[in-house]
Amino acid sequence: MLIFVGLLGCQPAQISIPDKVIEVAKNDSAFRFQNGLLLYKNEPFSGYILVRFPSQKIHSKEGYWQGRAEGIHRKWYENGQLAEQRTYHSNHKNGLHKGWWPNGIPKFDYRFSEDVATGTHHEWFENGQMYSLSTYNNEGQPEGKQQMWYVDGQIKANYVIQNGRRFGLLGAKGCMGENERETTSIKI
Repeated sequence: MLIFVGLLGCQPAQISIPDKVIEVAKNDSAFRFQNGLLLYKNEPFSGYILVRFPSQKIHSKEGYWQGRAEGIHRKWYENGQLAEQRTYHSNHKNGLHKGWWPNGIPKFDYRFSEDVATGTHHEWFENGQMYSLSTYNNEGQPEGKQQMWYVDGQIKANYVIQNGRRFGLLGAKGCMGENERETTSIKI
């Protein structure tokens, strides 16, 4: 695989595909991470990193601004189908993150705010059957409806989390946390 590096000379809000592209090998020792920053030749990197399949089709495209992940990062399957799309701002996951199976069926959608999981998250099996539905509060803690299914569509888990306690079908023996065991006197 090869990485193509584009150098930018514009502000983060104006990131666009660069005119100048430098081709470097994936294992180029000039790239390294230090204290959460991507460095190229010991300087915080600004630009895009393109990784290509051996066929030269694009595998991934990631933007960086002053060494930090920035903008939309995408990955593709070799057939050209989009595999993942994730959004970053100043090295933090933000907004909607989506993934697809090679057949184009959704694989996941997650929401983040400054790396914190928020809102409703979905995951699907490759056949399109829902695998899980999880909800998170603004602090990134599971809160509200939580569900899981088997590949055949039968329910595996179906419960609600309120005030840190789980209520409903947990879907696995011994799934109860220490707090629930103590407050309910249930022995596992």
